[in-house]
Amino acid sequence: MKLLNILLLFAAAIWAACAFNPFSPDISDEPGVESVSDYTETEADFNTPVSYDEGEVLEETYFELCYDLTDPDLDTSSLKFKGVKALNTEDEWKTYMDFCIKKGYVHIFFEVPEEMTPDTDYFLNAYDITAVTIYTYPPNRGWKIMGYTLTYTYAHDILNAVKNNSLDRLDAKKLAAYNAAQSFLSTIEGLSDYEKELAIHNYVCEKITYSKDEALSDITNCYGGLINGLGNCQAYTDTFSLLCGLEGFDCGRAACKADGTDHSLNYIVINGGYYFVDCTFDDGISDPDRGYGLFYFNAPYDIISADHVFSELPFEPVYTIDEANWYYRNGLYAASPELLEQVYRNIAAQSSQGEILFNTQCGTASLTDIFTKFPCGYKRISVSKFTFGESYEILKFSLSQ
Repeated sequence: MKLLNILLLFAAAIWAACAFNPFSPDISDEPGVESVSDYTETEADFNTPVSYDEGEVLEETYFELCYDLTDPDLDTSSLKFKGVKALNTEDEWKTYMDFCIKKGYVHIFFEVPEEMTPDTDYFLNAYDITAVTIYTYPPNRGWKIMGYTLTYTYAHDILNAVKNNSLDRLDAKKLAAYNAAQSFLSTIEGLSDYEKELAIHNYVCEKITYSKDEALSDITNCYGGLINGLGNCQAYTDTFSLLCGLEGFDCGRAACKADGTDHSLNYIVINGGYYFVDCTFDDGISDPDRGYGLFYFNAPYDIISADHVFSELPFEPVYTIDEANWYYRNGLYAASPELLEQVYRNIAAQSSQGEILFNTQCGTASLTDIFTKFPCGYKRISVSKFTFGESYEILKFSLSQ
């Protein structure tokens, strides 16, 4: 008899495990929206919306446990939406997007009040995402289900494969870009973090030739940058993201408007502060010595906002120049006419040529006039000037006898 009872208990346990398996997508007996196809015909018993504290970690819902939302090939036309997350406000939506993207979801579904339309530009400004496909299903009882399918950058996919030890899942182009990146990074081993970042910036500027010829393949990703040596701003950004990400930097993509058109550049975190790096714009500076500029390397918001317009940033950037800036770090930044004179004299005492980043917000000054007062043993000075917005100039000078 005891044996029979044990067998019955064992059978009951197995039945319960099968019946309540949270990973089973067969949830037709559950209340709620069943699938996309019968959404408009179903009287949905939606979740009760709940609020979340800012920064709270959100656990997977029943819906998320039923499907592999990281699978690009997931059939989104036959999903069952039992347990989909209900979100009341834009802030809750952003918190949930952060959670899903950190989990690596390619597909995100949720429900929001009928009148709410989340700003999907947030994706393109905040993450390494290049495109968003949007699904919106008809409202029911004042709520509507929405969904996204995200297209991530090459750099994101490669770095995710490295993190998950799944390089074998990369396609041939992404694997080639990874190998090319590792080949370059092997040449900067032993450098400090700052030196590595600077070397990466310079390499990207040297390696890629700007092109916006849409007939060319891969001009928007790091394969085009590293293998073909051609690309638009997205290729510069993706290549910098990949190289810095492989070196362990917290670095990603930001979107903005520049010269009235859509533009892509990088952010990077240094000592907890968010800075901007625009290799595309630096490569466009016709520097006669290097062939590229350093004005947009670790640029604070004060600099980058002179010719970049952001609709929204998901972080609070550093606003003014500090030691992360190349000019400041090398004693080549002057925030006033008095400092311009001092920096010039320091350079002229050691070299016949130099360059200075001058902030004109605190006054104007002429290097030629300064040279007249302090020739430092030279008879002539030649000055070239690069102007950025209304506040900054790069002054390059050469002294001769």
